[in-house]
Parts: sequence; C-alpha cells; structure tokens
Amino acid sequence: MAFRRPPTAQEAVLNELRRAIVSGELVPGQQIVQDVVAERLGVSRVPVREALKILEGEGQVTEILVRAAEDLVARYEHHPDEYERKYARRLRELVALLNEEITKRQSGD
Repeated sequence: MAFRRPPTAQEAVLNELRRAIVSGELVPGQQIVQDVVAERLGVSRVPVREALKILEGEGQVTEILVRAAEDLVARYEHHPDEYERKYARRLRELVALLNEEITKRQSGD
C-alpha cells in the first residue's frame, strides 16, 4: 500500500484557490483578502501569502499589495490567451520528453 503525505497548509490553500478560480467562484477583478481566506480555511496568514505568491508567479493574481501592517490583498485576473500559450508550451515540452523516453525504451537504452 502506498501512502501519500497529506498536503501542507500552503498546498491546501493553493488547491482551494485554484478550485475557486476554475469553478468561477472567484471572478476576474475580484479581490482576494489574505485574512478572509485564512479565516475561512482555518489556517494562518503565512500559507495564504505563500499561495498567493505562487499564483502571482503563474500570472493568475496580480497587484499583491499590503493595505495595512498585516493585511495582504491580491486581485484575481483572467488572461486566457496568456494561459493558453503557457500551457501549450508546457504541453509541447512534455510531449518532447515522452517522445525521448519512448525512443530510449525502443532502442533498449
């Protein structure tokens, strides 16, 4: 039996934010307030802040700003063309890796 480790708090927050984006629960332009997310998910602000930074790096949220000493706010933005280009490029990379692996296995390496 294979055991999987439970997700970290950051991973759980990231998964929940992604779910909210995909489901349409978060709409483009909507603010994501760190303290509100932390309270709703029962976690501290740190994993929320880390998850928002990951989403910012992916281009899914913008304008991460601090309104007060501890109040972090991000804005969800939707740029379908940008996502399509990013994921199409990643898909091409994965196909190339799979083709390399298939070639290696067929040649007996």
